[in-house]
Amino acid sequence: MYAFMFLIALCAFFQQGLMALAMKYNTIGAVAVILYLAIPLGFVLDMIFFNKKLSSMEILGASIIVVVNITIAMMRIFGCIKEEDPAD
Repeated sequence: MYAFMFLIALCAFFQQGLMALAMKYNTIGAVAVILYLAIPLGFVLDMIFFNKKLSSMEILGASIIVVVNITIAMMRIFGCIKEEDPAD
């Protein structure tokens, strides 16, 4: 049990470090869009590893997150959203 908790803590530690590194090389807004996709990914991992059945509200919420993130990414790609660079 403690080994599993240690492994989770270790993964969280590296996730934070990699997130900080990603923000160093990209804009914070672009990284934030990717971070929100961790929520639906967590649901999928719950289904795979813990055999958890998702409720309709969980599926609806994850779907909203994915659709909004895809919309924001597309708007950035096509230039509808301009992101300020804090270094400028």
